[in-house]
Amino acid sequence: MQNFPEIGPPWARWAPTNWGSRQHTPTAKAAALRYSRILAPLGFTYKRILGWGGNGMALLYSWQGQYGKLDVAIKVQLRGSDLTKERRSMMDICGTRHTVDVYDLPNEEEAIRIAREQVNENLDPRRMILMQYFPRGNIGMALQKVGDALPINEKKIPNRLLWQIFDCLYKMCIAMAFDQKSRPEVQAVTDPRLGDCGAMEGFTPRALRDPMFMWSTRLRGKTGFIPSEQFTEEWDYIPRVPLEMNPPAQVAGKYSWKTNLYQMGCIMGNLITTCMTFLPPKPTIIQNQRGTVRCTYGGYLLYPAYDWVDDALIGLVVACMNENPDHRPDFSALTRIIEQNVTAAWDDASWAEVVKFTDIMFKDPKPVPITNPANWENWLKDQLADLRADLFPEHYSEQKREEAAKLASQQKGQAVAAQRQQRWQQRPPGQPALPGGLRPQAQP
Repeated sequence: MQNFPEIGPPWARWAPTNWGSRQHTPTAKAAALRYSRILAPLGFTYKRILGWGGNGMALLYSWQGQYGKLDVAIKVQLRGSDLTKERRSMMDICGTRHTVDVYDLPNEEEAIRIAREQVNENLDPRRMILMQYFPRGNIGMALQKVGDALPINEKKIPNRLLWQIFDCLYKMCIAMAFDQKSRPEVQAVTDPRLGDCGAMEGFTPRALRDPMFMWSTRLRGKTGFIPSEQFTEEWDYIPRVPLEMNPPAQVAGKYSWKTNLYQMGCIMGNLITTCMTFLPPKPTIIQNQRGTVRCTYGGYLLYPAYDWVDDALIGLVVACMNENPDHRPDFSALTRIIEQNVTAAWDDASWAEVVKFTDIMFKDPKPVPITNPANWENWLKDQLADLRADLFPEHYSEQKREEAAKLASQQKGQAVAAQRQQRWQQRPPGQPALPGGLRPQAQP
């Protein structure tokens, strides 16, 4: 029994990553200036803003460190809660494979002194996150490149490449689940190498019995990657926490490493369909050859339009998106199936296809030019001028200045004409109003 969703035409094409709304542009530029004043004396050369979100932003710097010159991505706080928790989460998994490297801030005491004396006494540079920079971007950017380079009927990522990305995502789950801790780590990410830990949360036995904490977890994560543990209808019948139910809830609040499997399935669905995740999630009831019935949110991948994907890969992705976490595959099954397919022999045709798509998706971009010259003060003045134009466009933008000058000229002309008209009306009888016999222009 298979109930396929009514997909028809693609419901949403993949769109470029949204780096933040326009109204936050002045805030982002101002923050970049503040942190650049702190980092410049420590050997960091500002390059550009990588992007910003709800609470933080990422900046690209060139750093001459003990290992030579390298590009560093620095994540800083814009508003909301600080990055201390995220930094701690990243340090916990730092050094494992398929996770980004995190660096320590050089000369921390000097950075604190500069921040307090020259920038803002409440600004703590220790809350910044210095991490490895990946110029090739993330999976979202790679899919955008595929969408721009190929027609719709050719947007089929080779199975060998899909298996390799699936293997990387799987090893991320291993790093988060078994990194010197007994509690699970839950994360919503879209990168093939883990670099965003803003949504990571550790669940201790005490936290699982805290009503405020458990209900707040339903609001966390990223749109399109919310697991069934957060939106299942079982929450409608839970007064406090799922663990207190008798019998315990099967899906609601049952967070574990298998929560990451669901999100891994969502990412693989993006790669297979080259589309955004199906929203709202649509459950599909499927039955295997053994007669076992399962409810999954990956049923749209069973649509005939995706029959070019390996059956084993489709089966794993659909199983990872099962509604009940207990019905998702375990590590032993995942390891066995992934190793069999990733290490299989390559043929010339599959190799050529993989090379074609890797050139499109992961080709090295052009090096980013350094935007600030050696004269730091002049560059800072130029940046401040641009910032004023963004903060006060009615006073500082070139177009606004031209409009204001034109309006002032018109107002001045109207005022002069009004004064002449008033003097003409108040002149003594027989006396000319203006020298030389001039008369005001006739009014329409």
